[in-house]
Amino acid sequence: MGLSASTSLAFERALAHWEPLWQRAYDEGVSRRGLRTVPSLKECLAETVRRHGGDPCVVMPNGSFTFAQVNDQACRIANGFAARGLSKGDAVVAALEDSVALVALFMACYKGGFVVVGTDARSTACELAERLAECRARAIVVDEVHADAAREALGGVGADALMVVVAKGFGGPACSVSALDSLRESEVSLAELATYPDASEPAVSVSPNDTAVIIFTGGTTGKSKGCPLTNAMLVQAQALFQQVLQPVFPGYGFPLVPEAEARAWGAGADIAASRCAVPPSVLVTSPMVHAYGLDLGVNWAVCSGGAAVLPESLAVADVVHAIAKVRPAVWGSVPAMLARVTREAEAQGCDLSSLAAVVVSCAATPQELRCEFARLSSARIVEDYGMTETSGPVALTPALAGTKLGAVGVPAPSTDILVVDMETGARPLGAGERGEVVFRGPQVIEGYLDAPAETERALRSGWLYSGDVGYFDEDGTLFVVDRIKDVVLVGGFSVFPREIDEVLYAHPDVVEACTIGVPDERSGERPKSFVVLREGACVTEQDIVAYCHEHLIAYKCPKYVEFIDAIPKTFLSKPDKKALRKLEERRREARQK
Repeated sequence: MGLSASTSLAFERALAHWEPLWQRAYDEGVSRRGLRTVPSLKECLAETVRRHGGDPCVVMPNGSFTFAQVNDQACRIANGFAARGLSKGDAVVAALEDSVALVALFMACYKGGFVVVGTDARSTACELAERLAECRARAIVVDEVHADAAREALGGVGADALMVVVAKGFGGPACSVSALDSLRESEVSLAELATYPDASEPAVSVSPNDTAVIIFTGGTTGKSKGCPLTNAMLVQAQALFQQVLQPVFPGYGFPLVPEAEARAWGAGADIAASRCAVPPSVLVTSPMVHAYGLDLGVNWAVCSGGAAVLPESLAVADVVHAIAKVRPAVWGSVPAMLARVTREAEAQGCDLSSLAAVVVSCAATPQELRCEFARLSSARIVEDYGMTETSGPVALTPALAGTKLGAVGVPAPSTDILVVDMETGARPLGAGERGEVVFRGPQVIEGYLDAPAETERALRSGWLYSGDVGYFDEDGTLFVVDRIKDVVLVGGFSVFPREIDEVLYAHPDVVEACTIGVPDERSGERPKSFVVLREGACVTEQDIVAYCHEHLIAYKCPKYVEFIDAIPKTFLSKPDKKALRKLEERRREARQK
């Protein structure tokens, strides 16, 4: 769907108003201008290996692997795929946990021009079958624990796809793992592919416009949709992080672009010296088969030469141990994980001083958590706002200047954002007016995978309609209030659950909170808050409601509060509101019987 001429003009006039405010908010020397010279991920990897071949690529508490070592594996895997009939453009479903195997697989696909389809390693056979069919995959890579689910999925769809199994303990240049006795005739181990005789660079030309990865949306508000992410989009996403973090790490990442362009970004005079330095490493605690973990994980390493640091597991003690032992400089986190790590590190007296920047996604960091973290680390907290459809951030807070409490910052370089009316989506709104957040930029998809109707609803003349409710303040700072579909309608008034949750997070005895709307005979809907209390807390549900009344107008306050042991989470560690709604539905049905 396109915008009318009058709407396009209105959008451009609104942008002209906000543009100088956004540039003013940036850290000194950071430009709104984005990347102009866009290489492919294959080209980025080749340059990174040339410059940093002997530097760590993947680091774990019990060992590390250099770029040269992982690159050797990636070349062999790519050539091994080609020898088994895969060609450029073929889809490879990756259903793996974060590991050196996953990093090598992504790099192999970048080299061979194969399209990685990121999938949760814990997916059921039905879910895997759906992915295989939707993407017409030619291969699926799973760990041996989930091999049976993959076999069932392949049989269910009748797919003629190569199955690759990753043995427990895969890793290292020698791939010294025991043989997989359970392999069937049509299957192969990743260790076998990683020792394929041909370790030369695959002779495949990969264009920046070629699709590199397909990632499916979380499906928390409807059917999951495939988002084809091109090489250019993923490289652009890296460039956005590099520009915003440049004041913290001068010169970081600039091997991506010609020196003249790097200077235009504000990289500083001594570019040559900064390019010789070992780039900052990044702690990975989000799944790399999804956009956020991919950006601040595999692609961080590919595009900048900084190591991806993988903890032993995502247990909070293992994450804290990885920070203290490996000492990463950057961490891509979410508020829930940041809160758990902060409290564990404080309790154990662990050192978090290596962290210089923490990029926080999924929700704005509560003020109380910011204060707790600041007692342990001087790292800059950078809020990241984006979606699967954007392959990376569309808004970031300036690394040094920061932003206002609850805000997600200002549009990232080369990115435009507007807030429009929710009725027509055609009228840009002014400061303080709430509406739907829309954006455009080089990191935004052109359409969903084989879903023209969904594409037409979401995209208008390059503008993606996010489904998020937000507003700009008078300085052009963006605040994202909630998802449109999460808004609770109380007697005709719109109540935003995130606003309630932010109040609850400030309560000294609350660890986590998640609010949803539940049916109410009198008001249509009323908020219900699920709350996790600190250990040993002595408060009642009535105390929590009373606390909300101290900070919110009456109709916004939760009518119901339920204490639970843990908020259910999605694959991406977001609060799973769909699960909570289903829980409430089952309870209502049980009461009606």
